[in-house]
Amino acid sequence: MASTDSSFERGSASEREAAARDCWPRNQLDYLAGRPLPAAAGVLRPRDLEALRALVIAAREQGRRLVPAG
Repeated sequence: MASTDSSFERGSASEREAAARDCWPRNQLDYLAGRPLPAAAGVLRPRDLEALRALVIAAREQGRRLVPAG
């Protein structure tokens, strides 16, 4: 999602890689075996409720999935 809005903090490449993996054993085994995993398109941290609302609306309009974490 392309956004220059300063109300979003973008994740680093390593954060996107970590976000692409979950804790299911199969994914961990694939990772340890060196098999490539798809990277997350981005890790965004809205700074307030309005930024979260804008993120959800933009994702819906662009047909992108949001996966909450934390």
